Amino acid sequence: MIKVQSFIKVHSILFAACFEMQSLHCEKFLMRFLTLLSLFLLPPSLLAISCNFESSPCEWENETDSLCWLFGSGNGSNSSTPGPMYDHTIIHGGWYLFVSPASTGGKNTHARLVSINQTATACDLCFSFWYHMYGPSIGYLNLKARQEGQPEQLLWTRTATQGNEWRRASHTISPQLKHFQLIFEASLTEGEADIAIDDISVVGGACEPQQICNFEADFCEFTFTGLQTWQRERGGSPNSTDRPTSDITKETEQGFYMLANTSQQMLPSGQALVLVSPPQAPRDIVCLQFWVQANVRNSGTLNVYVEEDSLGKRLIWSNVIAPLMTWRLGRANIQTDHTWKLVFEAVGGGADLSYIAIDDVMLLHTQCPRMGVCNFETGMCGWRNVLDPKKDHVDWNWNSGKVPNHFQVPNVDHTLGTKEGHYMFVDIGAIKVEKEAWLLSEHLPPTKGSCLRFHYRSNINKHLMHGPFKVFQYTPDEREKLLWEAKDIQDDNWRTGNITVENAMEFQIGFKAIKSQNLTGYVAIDDIEYHPGVNCYGVPTDSAAGGASNTAGIVAAVILILAVLVCLAVATNYWYKNKIACFYGSSNDSRTFFGFDNISYRNRNKNTVPVETVPGSGVQDPQ
Repeated sequence: MIKVQSFIKVHSILFAACFEMQSLHCEKFLMRFLTLLSLFLLPPSLLAISCNFESSPCEWENETDSLCWLFGSGNGSNSSTPGPMYDHTIIHGGWYLFVSPASTGGKNTHARLVSINQTATACDLCFSFWYHMYGPSIGYLNLKARQEGQPEQLLWTRTATQGNEWRRASHTISPQLKHFQLIFEASLTEGEADIAIDDISVVGGACEPQQICNFEADFCEFTFTGLQTWQRERGGSPNSTDRPTSDITKETEQGFYMLANTSQQMLPSGQALVLVSPPQAPRDIVCLQFWVQANVRNSGTLNVYVEEDSLGKRLIWSNVIAPLMTWRLGRANIQTDHTWKLVFEAVGGGADLSYIAIDDVMLLHTQCPRMGVCNFETGMCGWRNVLDPKKDHVDWNWNSGKVPNHFQVPNVDHTLGTKEGHYMFVDIGAIKVEKEAWLLSEHLPPTKGSCLRFHYRSNINKHLMHGPFKVFQYTPDEREKLLWEAKDIQDDNWRTGNITVENAMEFQIGFKAIKSQNLTGYVAIDDIEYHPGVNCYGVPTDSAAGGASNTAGIVAAVILILAVLVCLAVATNYWYKNKIACFYGSSNDSRTFFGFDNISYRNRNKNTVPVETVPGSGVQDPQ
């Protein structure tokens, strides 16, 4: 025990040093060093479950014989077996463990992988692994702990497809008073899909703070003070008024979120409930994304602060939450020079039976995208797969042409025009007839005309009465309006779609892929742009598009008016010169009318939208 405590002390000191240096290379080196050091200090049972699966399953075994985790090999494009076409350890030719419906005859899959019994521990341990969840019909991947005589405890979970990429996960296993086991539990539904794990490791000490928190397993080390606090709750009944009926992670009543009861009786107007994240390392840029919901008018205000060492708190996001009982996306850029914490503050608004809830808090090491915009190079931005089984059956997948996979996909993206670029796609041949996949935007404000531009591609070379790819407008009262559909795509190239959308109330944009016949091929989208307050002809439409868009719309209108005045001045001057020439010209002058040359100009308001219109290609990007 003394050895383990000493190890953890060394672990903390070294990582604190790297923390001050702000060096990722230092942290990676230390992880390798501490992994080797743990070979001498950690209990043999823990070392036995650290595994890269290259020669054996180590001390992991299937709990049932019917639905099993199987060995898979990353043989790249030469692989015809289920599972990822490349592993994480060696990339080409390495081994991992996976679950796939194809390996079980296409039946619903629920498989459990269990570690050998672990001895009781008195210190924190960092358990990390790499996972791959890819395909149109992914269920979930859970990590659980099971103590003798106790119910299983959920430690970590992910739901739905995570794209064709190995991702690292880690979780701090707190001290266990009794012998315990760790369990990987995977669920798939149907079709071609896989869940895989690789490169499991255990080291002493706590893991780094989580960058993604869905509150499904625990509080993610968020803390609070006072008698009235945020509560971790799950969805209520369809008629519930005291909490959201579902979360945003799973979109079911079983999903969890954090809830602040802002009712006047519990939180008098002006008083606040505070939720604080664990300390985070300083970063040049971090994009905070989270989802928020409220139920009635005057539910209160949600303020988000960054509390930085020695600099105090600063407000980065604030809003009086609209009472439409639906999840909305919030985001803010964060830049810090010191260790910092994230602070969510719910302030009472004086209403009865009111709440403010948050879910799926993410810290992304990139600049936040603009509303509705995404090139999919670093992720899905504010776009998400719909998981509600009443509306959606399969998912859009995130992919690049560089990594091998079993699905039909474009060989290059639109953004970069290379195999390294990313896009979203649905392999129509890999799903059943009448199955559909929704990719939904964040909520967009009311508009009298805003331009949605996107690029799409398909290799379904067949004329269809109802196209496999459609664009809808979706309002909170669940009304759908078809905006556009691609019926007949005769070539496998990237094309451009431009749609002017308008709505008097808040709305979302939905890209829907549907298999209406026994078709094969794919549908893909990339480089989605949304230009609020200006239609696809470059004409400003909204006097107030909300926030920065309001100012941008005014600026665009002023520029347009000035441009028109310039044109009129040029025309007047041109007319005057022609008139003088005709008046003083010779009698044989053939000009009998006053012409006007085609004078073109660019309304190039770079702060808002591209407005140059070119025949045949629609709205163009500003240079």
